[in-house]
Amino acid sequence: SERGGPVNLRDRVEYPHIIISGRKKYSMAETRFSGVHNAMNILSVALVTGAMKICSKRTREYLKNISGLSHRLEFVTEKK
Repeated sequence: SERGGPVNLRDRVEYPHIIISGRKKYSMAETRFSGVHNAMNILSVALVTGAMKICSKRTREYLKNISGLSHRLEFVTEKK
């Protein structure tokens, strides 16, 4: 809000969940992506495909099967 108080957005990221119209619609666990930045990208995809009247089930299936570009911020190992 303008005064810095809480904002209740119906479409938002509550990592690892993507909230559309106030309901958990997608989870990052259902994708090959991680990170809040990718969750924000998925939120954008969900909003655009919804506006285009593309079924959310079809969007979910697509998101399950795509991945980022190879060697682009690819996980290599965990430092101990």
